[in-house]
Amino acid sequence: MTRSAIVSSRGTGIAMKENNVVVCLLLAAVLFDLTSCTFLGGTISWRENRMKIRYIYRMNFDLGTGPCGSGCSATDIGSKTVTGRPFSDTYWTCSVGCLNNVTGSDLNYVVTAVGDNPDWEQGENIFQQRMTDTMFTMSLTIPATLTNGNRITLSTTIDTRVRNDTQGINSSPVAALPPYTGIPFGCVSNVTLPVMDPDGDVVKCRWTNSSECGQGCNELPEAYLDENSCSIYLNATSSKGYTAGHRYRVSVTVEDFPRFPIKLASKVLLPNQPINSIPLQFHINVVPSSTHCKPSITFDKKNFPDNSVASYSFMDFHNHVDFVFPIYISSTRPNTTFVQSFPQMVTTTTSKNHSGNRHYLEVYSKWRPLPQQLGENILCVWGKDHDGVTSRKHCIIGLIADSNECISRPCHGSATCLNLYMKYACSCPPGFRGGNCQEKITCAENPCLNNGSCSFNSTFSCHCNKGFMGNFCQYEKQPCSSFPCKNGGRCSSSRGSYKCMCHTNFLGQNCETFDACHSTPCLNNGTCKNLNGSFVCQCPPGWKGTDCSQDLNECAQSTSMCSNGGTCINHIGSFVCHCKSGWTGNSCTQDIDECSHYSPCHNNGTCRNTPGSFSCTCHKGWMGANCQLSSHLVMNDVNEKEKSLFPLPLLYILAGIILGCLLLGICIYLIFKRYRAKIQPKLKDCHSVESNRRDSKDLQSKSNKNLQRAKAKAKLKPKVKGRVVRQSLEF
Repeated sequence: MTRSAIVSSRGTGIAMKENNVVVCLLLAAVLFDLTSCTFLGGTISWRENRMKIRYIYRMNFDLGTGPCGSGCSATDIGSKTVTGRPFSDTYWTCSVGCLNNVTGSDLNYVVTAVGDNPDWEQGENIFQQRMTDTMFTMSLTIPATLTNGNRITLSTTIDTRVRNDTQGINSSPVAALPPYTGIPFGCVSNVTLPVMDPDGDVVKCRWTNSSECGQGCNELPEAYLDENSCSIYLNATSSKGYTAGHRYRVSVTVEDFPRFPIKLASKVLLPNQPINSIPLQFHINVVPSSTHCKPSITFDKKNFPDNSVASYSFMDFHNHVDFVFPIYISSTRPNTTFVQSFPQMVTTTTSKNHSGNRHYLEVYSKWRPLPQQLGENILCVWGKDHDGVTSRKHCIIGLIADSNECISRPCHGSATCLNLYMKYACSCPPGFRGGNCQEKITCAENPCLNNGSCSFNSTFSCHCNKGFMGNFCQYEKQPCSSFPCKNGGRCSSSRGSYKCMCHTNFLGQNCETFDACHSTPCLNNGTCKNLNGSFVCQCPPGWKGTDCSQDLNECAQSTSMCSNGGTCINHIGSFVCHCKSGWTGNSCTQDIDECSHYSPCHNNGTCRNTPGSFSCTCHKGWMGANCQLSSHLVMNDVNEKEKSLFPLPLLYILAGIILGCLLLGICIYLIFKRYRAKIQPKLKDCHSVESNRRDSKDLQSKSNKNLQRAKAKAKLKPKVKGRVVRQSLEF
């Protein structure tokens, strides 16, 4: 038994890549129960084989619900399933571009692996078709009974035109199918997809659109896909919509791009134009983890590098020599296991040991390839800890029945030789191109992408615009991969910069500020402004209060709201001025120019505007406020009126009445004067008699009072009575 040598390694940075786009996926997450979903994902690849198209597909199902049947176990690995409906009547078919009805294989396959916790099964099948069409699409629609009601589609595009750089038909990208992927809840994780290209083209990944994958293609609440490295970045937290214990469907389209301009027949393809595409669908499980986001699994240094290429020679194939590849896994925790995606006919044994606090697991795999497996095959392993968290991938690319063309060192200078199936490709250093990197690139060829500028000094150099990088400005920066958006904000990037689309109640460049204005607290068209977690309302005229809900009485607030004697009347949210004649405007401040608006002066009178009024200067012969009266007519009219009101006979009568009244008054006065002179002496005599009478009464009254006093004294002093009497008499 011999093992073929590993002649090259192919990481993500070997081939030139471009358009490093980070795409933000925001779709409603429909969470599937772990026991109800059966179809877990699949992929398909193809290549030309002796004027036929050879297809290889892999699929995942919940254990016991796929073609393997309800009693599926590890003993079924290597067996071909013959399950009936719906697996036997669901076919790969040509959906676009075929002249005839082209049908491929059904869903039955050879079981290649089974796993537990959760239980799953994976299988692979190979079928071929004649090349009857040039450009077409092969599709497989999974029945709704296997996908919880969704109709999931897998599609691949095929172009059989000959490439001018390889002088052969293009081969599609190839992907291994992760049967189970687990990431820790509450942590930022990176899932790198296991993809490669048989022609040495640049491989890129993008989110699949609904026209390619059907219903429910992607269920991730939020994730970012680095198209150039085919890496998915996830922040599996509740704020991003993730729930521990749930799994989410992922659908990605893998495309190959030429490293430099090529021709497919007569059509020129540039480095930013895809050649073909394949699907890659799987599930990501979010699991509670006790490692606090620290990975517990690593791959030992004695492993071959990830994505190493191994040539399994035609002699080894002819002599039925096993293709052997061990994988060494190291962990800080016990009970570490693994999951794998292998082609048919691979058998695996494991051994465990530990040293100190390290636990080691060796996965020893042997493979005796089948004739229909000639060409590129990808074999991948992932470590899996006790919580269900999986490690990064570790893959080997096996070239079956191949010779290592890179042994002869065909690439010029410092170019890197890529060993491919029955051929090689050179990864050129900056400034060179060609099959062996023998040609210098000049600025005349416009090598700089994304509007980069070129300069030449023995070799070309690209000066990239903001947001791009790389030798050809082919990579776009990916700021969203660091999850800059806080509080559930969604990140989208363009030309190296990013923008956060914030959730309810948050704003700011990174959604870091609480948006108190989101609930629109300001009424009546008030303007809300955030203020340190609170808000302040700027009210429009006519309103006041913290939320602009109170009417402002402008008429009471100021007596000068209406000018020039206008009357202010308050309304809800406003006020109205009723202006006096001659004034207008909201506040009665605008003088009405009666002269220009109304022409009030008649008969060619001259109008002069005055504040709030006007005056007319009339021409000769006219008078009145508006020069509307003729002065001659007015004077004649006055004379006629005087004549009609006071006729001459009436004036004589009035003069006679006045004179008679005057004479009568004089006569009455003279008569009254004679009468008063006659009665004046008699009135004097009457006054004299009345005066004497009043004097006699007064004397008698005094005498009576004195007599009463004397009698009162006599009663008090009887012994001197005679004296008292005398005194009184004398008195």
